[in-house]
Amino acid sequence: MSLAPHRYVAILGVLLVSAAVRANPAASSADLKIIVSADNKLTLEPGDLENYFLTKVRHWSDGTSIVALNAPRGTDLRQSFDQAILKLTPDESARYWLDQRIRSGVTSPREVTGDALSIKLVVHLKGTIAYVSASTNTDSVRVIARIHDDKVLMP
Repeated sequence: MSLAPHRYVAILGVLLVSAAVRANPAASSADLKIIVSADNKLTLEPGDLENYFLTKVRHWSDGTSIVALNAPRGTDLRQSFDQAILKLTPDESARYWLDQRIRSGVTSPREVTGDALSIKLVVHLKGTIAYVSASTNTDSVRVIARIHDDKVLMP
């Protein structure tokens, strides 16, 4: 019995992601801030964040497209975010996005390396939402939530 090419690629992808995640054991929790543009005045509930970053909701209430940005896989920042907001381990997150891509063509939010770039994109791209380290200067953006010890704190 032979596998169809797309199934072979999907299985290979799962194996590679699993191996990469196993190579990086669970990291310590990182405190972070979830940010949007300073002129984004929309109010949020904690559950909204999960929907935005899992791309279940794709537009803000004013109709603007939501552009969610992630830290790179394997970083403390990403692991803390996935655990606190998405309630997913690194393995579960990788499987979720692989499944979404195969079933519906939906891809995960873009990965952005570095807090400075995340802030720059949030400032200049309308509708963008991202997260940065808690120690990052966020004077040019609006902090809509904080994560401390894997707990979501709304401002």
